[in-house]
Amino acid sequence: MITRRRFGTAVIAVALGLSAAGCSATATAGQDETKAIKQVRFMVPNAPGSGWDTTARTTARVLEKSGIVNSTEVFNVDGANGTVGLARLASEKGNGNLIMQMGLGLVGSTVTLNSEVTLKDATPLAKTMEDLEVVFVKADSPFNTIDDLVSAWKADPHGTPIAGGSSPGGADHLVPMLMAKEIGISSKDVGYTSLGGSGVLPAVLGGQVDFAVTGAGDVVEQVKAGKVRALAVSGEKRLDELANVPTLKESGIDVTVTNWRGIVAPPGISDAQKDQLITMLDTMHASGEWQEALDTNGWVDAYVSGDDFASLITEQETAVRTLMAELGS
Repeated sequence: MITRRRFGTAVIAVALGLSAAGCSATATAGQDETKAIKQVRFMVPNAPGSGWDTTARTTARVLEKSGIVNSTEVFNVDGANGTVGLARLASEKGNGNLIMQMGLGLVGSTVTLNSEVTLKDATPLAKTMEDLEVVFVKADSPFNTIDDLVSAWKADPHGTPIAGGSSPGGADHLVPMLMAKEIGISSKDVGYTSLGGSGVLPAVLGGQVDFAVTGAGDVVEQVKAGKVRALAVSGEKRLDELANVPTLKESGIDVTVTNWRGIVAPPGISDAQKDQLITMLDTMHASGEWQEALDTNGWVDAYVSGDDFASLITEQETAVRTLMAELGS
């Protein structure tokens, strides 16, 4: 998440100070209110297997398993780094039974693509979680530590291909760009390719890239299985699931990035529809099933809903614009 830029260093600091307890007051409204929602259609604006897709399908399972919603339908509308799906959402004005998964990556793509449709054309509902980024390589890579990687990258920036799931402005892109700035590599020399969430792991395993960056929830199991090697995480502190993996800051690279994902609805829904959807998500957040999902996926509980989430999106748009200008992207 980008909430404050510390100019002169390569740090994205997390300092919003919005707690789940302070932003979830409507969770006590109870499940009865949400029972009126018989079915929710849940759009994912990128491909199956991506981080957004995994998050949406996990959310849908929890909503059903916990009895908050009778049934959910998850479907994918891929294209233009999420903006095709956003345009589809914007065309569904007033549809109170449709929601869409999104996150920092979509904020970034609307900025960097100068999209005609922006998140101002959606109704913000809630940020449901945060996810640290992981810098990783295949298991037999010659890079055993982040220092090994940095040394090779500095020696041959053009010969060090990098992959991530997000488009420019998303967390997977910002991590290597900020790393490069911090270690003295020009942004023009960073060989980053956006492969979508489902394409990152195959590219690493197949040797098409030297290293990759993705959300922890997308790679923790592969690290534990010995298929890939994690070199660093992007948070202020280590990830419990990867306790032996240092942060970038510990490794002398002053970069901190936290990804986040949330849910929006179409524009023009009524206040009653908006309140009902937020109550649905507030109730989900308070459920044991959701806490279990957070633990299973290595996600951080950082729930924010309603107007606070709308303010967060606006703040993030401004931060991405500022940061991309600094990086010369």
